[in-house]
Amino acid sequence: MGTFILLVSIIVQFTAAGLAIKFLRRTGYRIAWGTVVIALALMGVRRSTTFWKAVSGQDPRVLDSSTEFIALVISFLMLTGVVQIGRMFDEEKKKSKNLDSARNLLRQTIDAAPLVISIKDADQRYIFANRYLANRHDLEPEDFEERTLEEALGKTRETAFVRQTTDTDLRVISTGKAIPFFEETITINGSSRHLLTSKTPLFDDGNVSYVLTVALDITANKEVEESLRLSEEQRELAVDRLQNAITIMSDGFVLYDAQGRLEFFNDSFRKLNRYDKEDLVPGVTTYDDLGVLDEERSRNNRQLLSFDQRRAQLRRDGPMVVVQKVGDEVYERHQSLTPEGGIIGVSTDITDLKETEREMNKAREDAEQANAAKSTFLASMSHELRTPLNAILGFTQMLALDFENTLTLKQKMYLEDVQRGGNHLLGLVNDLLDLATIEANKTRLDLQTVDAVKVARECMSLVEPLCKTRDIEITNNVSNRSPTYIQIDEKRLRQVFLNLVSNAVRYNRDSGKITIDGVESSNGFFRFSVTDTGQGIPDHDKTNVFHLFHQAGNVPDVATEGTGIGLYVSKLLVERMGGKIGFESTEGVGSTFWFETPLASHPSQV
Repeated sequence: MGTFILLVSIIVQFTAAGLAIKFLRRTGYRIAWGTVVIALALMGVRRSTTFWKAVSGQDPRVLDSSTEFIALVISFLMLTGVVQIGRMFDEEKKKSKNLDSARNLLRQTIDAAPLVISIKDADQRYIFANRYLANRHDLEPEDFEERTLEEALGKTRETAFVRQTTDTDLRVISTGKAIPFFEETITINGSSRHLLTSKTPLFDDGNVSYVLTVALDITANKEVEESLRLSEEQRELAVDRLQNAITIMSDGFVLYDAQGRLEFFNDSFRKLNRYDKEDLVPGVTTYDDLGVLDEERSRNNRQLLSFDQRRAQLRRDGPMVVVQKVGDEVYERHQSLTPEGGIIGVSTDITDLKETEREMNKAREDAEQANAAKSTFLASMSHELRTPLNAILGFTQMLALDFENTLTLKQKMYLEDVQRGGNHLLGLVNDLLDLATIEANKTRLDLQTVDAVKVARECMSLVEPLCKTRDIEITNNVSNRSPTYIQIDEKRLRQVFLNLVSNAVRYNRDSGKITIDGVESSNGFFRFSVTDTGQGIPDHDKTNVFHLFHQAGNVPDVATEGTGIGLYVSKLLVERMGGKIGFESTEGVGSTFWFETPLASHPSQV
C-alpha cells in the first residue's frame, strides 16, 4: 500500500510541476515561477525517495501509511493550486489582449477623426499625436512621441506657429483653464489652413500634468463664408446700381408690396403724378392715401387720374397696360405682379409717339381717300375712255378695208402703226380699269362650275400665234386630262390664265419652250402652272413680282411693253375667288408661275 501511495505521489507532483511550468511560460513569468515549482517538485521527490528507502529497510526513519497519505493529499492540493494559478494567469492574459484590442480600436478611431488631437505633458513633450495631425506636417504619429513640437517639426519650420502653440500650452498649464481660439497655420505644402482650436488641462493629484489639444479644420467654412461675403457685396453693389439706374431713368417707376403699400419710387414717378415730396413716403397705401389724394386733385382739375382709375391700375389678375393722360402729355403704364404679390408700375412718356401715330393715321386716311377717289374716278370713266379708242380703231379698220381708195404702201405702214398703238393703248386702259374696278370693290364675280381642261384648250388658240412669231414651242399637258371641274368665275379664269401664258411668251427667249400643267391637290384645289425657259428672276427682285406697276428689270426691251399691272390684278382676282398664286424661278434657267382654284367638289374652299 505504501508503495502505491508513493508512486501516485510522485506522478502527481511531477504532473503539477509540468503544468505549472507550461502555464507560467504562457504568462511570461517563466524564471521566477518555474524555479518555485521545480523546487516544490524536488522536495516531493526527496520525500518520496525517503519513504521508499524506509519501506525497503534502507533507512531507519520510516514513515507510516497515514503520513504518506497526507503527503499524497498535499500533492493533490499542490496540483490544484498550480491549475488555479494557470487559469488565473490565462484570464489576465485574455483581459490584457482585450485591452490591447480596445486600445488599438480607440487609436484607429482617433486617427480616422477629421480633428487634430494630441496630448502633451508638462514639459511640452507629446504623449500622443493622432495621424490627422501628423499628415498635416507630412510626418508619422511616431515622429511626435517624446518630442516637443519644435523637435518634431524642426527649428526652421513654422517658427511663429511653434511659438504661439507653446505660449498657449504654458498658459493652460499655469492657469488650469481651457482656452478656445482661432488660429491660422501653414502646412508643409504651403497652403493656409484655418483651425478652431481648444486646449484643455488634464489633472493628476490636483496638478496640471497634461494638455489635451483638439482642433477642427474650418478652412472650407471660411472659404464659403468669404464667398458668401463677396456674393453679398456683389449683390448689394448690383442693387445699388439698379436703384441708381431707376432713380435717374426718365420713365416713372413705382413698387408696391402685397398690401398695396409704397416701397420704392423714383422722381419721374412723383413728377408724372404731380405729387409733392411729402406725399410720397415709403409705407403710404395706394388706396387709402394716394387714392384719396388723386380723387381730391381730380375734383380740383389738378390731376386727371381718378381714384377708380388707380384701383383699376392695381388689379392683381396679371400684367396690364394703362394709358394715362396728364395735361397735354400721354403716358403708357406697364404693370405686372412680383413673385411676392406686389405690383411694379413703369410709366413711359408716349406723347411724341402718339403724335406721330396720329400723323401716320391721318396720312394713311388721306392716301386711302385719294386712292378710293382715283379708283372711283377710273371706274366711272370706263365708258368715256373706251369710246374714243374704239372710234379710232374702228376708222383705222375701215381705212384698211376701203377697196375703192387703195392706200399706198407707205400709208398702209402708217395705218398699221396706228392700229398697233391703239390696240396697245386699249389693253393698258383695260388693265387700269380692271384695277380700278377691283380696288373700288365693284368687281362682280360670277362663281360657277367650269371645266378647267376646256378653258385651257380654248385659251391655247389665242396664244399660239404669239408663240409662232418667236418660234416658241408650247406644250399643253392639261388638254390630255379628263374633264376637271372647278368653282370659279370663267371670265376671270381666262384673264389670269392668259396673263400668265402671255408673260411666259414675252419674257421667254427665242426658240424657247413653254409647258402648261394642271394637277389636283390633296386639299381640294386644282393647280395651273406655266413654265418657261426665259431669263428667270433674280433673288433680289423676287419679293416685288406681285407689286403694283412692277416690271422685270433684266429684260428692259420687253418690259416696256407692259404696265406692271397684270400680275397684281391676277393676284387680287385669284385670292378673291378663294385661291392662291405664286411662283418659283431660277435666274438663267426660267420660271414657273402657278395659281390654285377650288375644285367644284370642295365649294367650301371659296
